[in-house]
Amino acid sequence: MSTIIGNGKIKKAEYRLIGKIVAYWTVTVILAFSIALSGVGQLMRYGGNVDLVTDIGFPLYITNILGGWKLLGVIAIVMPRLASPLGRCVRIAVNSTTF
Repeated sequence: MSTIIGNGKIKKAEYRLIGKIVAYWTVTVILAFSIALSGVGQLMRYGGNVDLVTDIGFPLYITNILGGWKLLGVIAIVMPRLASPLGRCVRIAVNSTTF
């Protein structure tokens, strides 16, 4: 690891950090958008979702369950700080019920 000396090196390190953040959020938003579209399609039973589910032998209400979980997953992906308090609550609940 190199030491940061002078303003030139500080700016270079800041640009790398900003680039990583922009790349991370770009990929995250694209992924969340595609998952959200898939979830909405399953909730509306759009496209080949009905054929696919019936061909493999599942009831149609599975599409509602999967679509809802996908939309909840999109919220968890886009709001990463939401996972921390929920995880803490789950750990407290699990630890309090342990014998």
